[in-house]
Amino acid sequence: MLKTRSLFYRIMLIVPVVLSIFMGTISCGTKVSAFSPLTVLSIVQGNVLIQKAGSSDWNTGKEGTTLQAGDKIKTDTGATATITFFDGSTIDLNSGTEISLDELLSKTSTTPKTIKIGQTIGETGSNIIKLVDPASRYEIDTQSGVAAVRGSKMVVQVVADGTTSVYNVEGTISFTAQGQEVMIPIGSVSTAKPGASPSAPQPGTPPAIGGSGVTSIFSLQGWQLTGLYLNAGDKFYVDYRGGSWSVNIHGYGYVGPNGISMELDKKVDPSSKIALSVPYGYLIGKVGSGNIILIGNKGGPFTADVSGFLSLRMNDGDKTLADNDGAISVNLRGPATKPNTATLPIASTSGFSLDKSPILQGKTFNAVWGNSPSDVFVAGYDNQSFHGIILQYDGKTWGTMTIGTTNELQGIWGSSSSNIYVVGLEGVMLHYDGNAWTNLTSDTSYALTSIWGSSAQDIFAVGHSYRGALGIILHYDGRAWSNMTSNTTNDLLSVWGSSPSDVFAVGVAGTILHYDGNRWSSMTSGTTSILQGIWGSSSSNVFSVGNASIGTGNIILHYDGKVWSSMNSGTIYGLWGVWGSSPSDVFAVGNGNSILHYDGNAWSTMNSGTYNGLIAVWGSSSSNVYAVGAAGSIVYYKP
Repeated sequence: MLKTRSLFYRIMLIVPVVLSIFMGTISCGTKVSAFSPLTVLSIVQGNVLIQKAGSSDWNTGKEGTTLQAGDKIKTDTGATATITFFDGSTIDLNSGTEISLDELLSKTSTTPKTIKIGQTIGETGSNIIKLVDPASRYEIDTQSGVAAVRGSKMVVQVVADGTTSVYNVEGTISFTAQGQEVMIPIGSVSTAKPGASPSAPQPGTPPAIGGSGVTSIFSLQGWQLTGLYLNAGDKFYVDYRGGSWSVNIHGYGYVGPNGISMELDKKVDPSSKIALSVPYGYLIGKVGSGNIILIGNKGGPFTADVSGFLSLRMNDGDKTLADNDGAISVNLRGPATKPNTATLPIASTSGFSLDKSPILQGKTFNAVWGNSPSDVFVAGYDNQSFHGIILQYDGKTWGTMTIGTTNELQGIWGSSSSNIYVVGLEGVMLHYDGNAWTNLTSDTSYALTSIWGSSAQDIFAVGHSYRGALGIILHYDGRAWSNMTSNTTNDLLSVWGSSPSDVFAVGVAGTILHYDGNRWSSMTSGTTSILQGIWGSSSSNVFSVGNASIGTGNIILHYDGKVWSSMNSGTIYGLWGVWGSSPSDVFAVGNGNSILHYDGNAWSTMNSGTYNGLIAVWGSSSSNVYAVGAAGSIVYYKP
């Protein structure tokens, strides 16, 4: 099990498809396969009817009804419904809609899946989990054409004469009719009449679809904040609606919210569990900064022990999420409680803007650095191949660079536009001389996570062995790279310094190391949390951010030159990166699209401009800041 920060990043980036059965085999309809995934009617509002495969009778649909290939579902006037598929994807049916489940296929746990829906009339809204395997398909067939999705949100509208309109709400959507395929940009619509080709995409807003409130909880992600706010003492319910996940795709099958069997659970190392009393894969929750709540498939009622938003996750530690797979969906019910604004951070009136360049889609960015506002570099990996990538921004557009490695990239730093270093998995180290990237010998085959230097002749890189038995520190003296004695066995995740004799490295278990120009020594951090990022403006003003090693929440530490102390962040999201332009202008980014800003007195939230997790942040000045992360997210702040 790789203990690398990069693999953990994938929790925010790609949610792989669930390609197998949920706890048993169910007879399939028109398309029989070795695995028959569980698909259920999750939410019913009004009169919803089901015609089972092979039958001509329509019967009243109830919440929790199992669906299979060949079934038809329709909503009467004023009624709405939600169907949750085996991978946690959902489709909402508006009033007066009829669909058929033409194919629900997943032949094995490692082969592509197919979800094919026939839509006769009405309006549907699809929220589809990212399809990693290029052979996997999610399609809606109508009389006029086929709308295909690869991990996106779309709305399909079919009127009485069969005319079909396909709206792209988010992600990658195609519409094919009469052998002609068009790609629909986000915020646009394409229309086709029966027997005609699809129209050129035009800006368009989809009709309102009665959303169900179903929330997908991903196995590759840690604590995931929901929109349900509760006051202490409030009762709430978490109703399982479908989907399945695996706590280890290499050794265990797919299960539901009750996790793996107790017999199997005895064979797994308990050190990675969040909750020791329930199996791996069990659904657990937490309200605000309160205690762990054992959710599973109990439904509820549960009681909030403190005030705050409800967060949910799989019972598996942050450091062992990388080998998980799948998602489940739940419906949340609780009192209509409004947050007490006095307990919430004050949001900045300004915010970041999302870069929507098509070249960014399908990628994850782990690091960002620039020489100027018109010379910015981002490094990471492609979401499908997991091959390392580097993009460069010239002030107008992003371009892909040729790098000569397939290893995932994690850290970047440079002293000038013609002297830039990038590090990554398996000890990969790249150097850019202003013209081309070349591979260097790094003197290690372990994962390198971060790099920083005081000059071109004084550079430090940190990382860890894959078994977590050694904190790696490398040093470049202007001639060659060499290993340094780190004096720690803990993973190291970030490095920064104010001078050649004042360098800090941070990592798991609250590890903080300091280099005085002669040797590395441990510092007292006062925490056992995972410290992911570090930055400072001077030797007496240093910030480190991270997330809790057990439970939810995050941590921000500040060093005043003498001691490290904890700061109030005002958010429960884990944090990954930190950077600032001055002691009173510091940015921190993390899970749940979090961006925090420190003005010298307190941290406050900012509008991030994205729904995706953010991993790293850098700027050339207080008025030119970039934050990068999952699902092609690059957001910029230019007030």
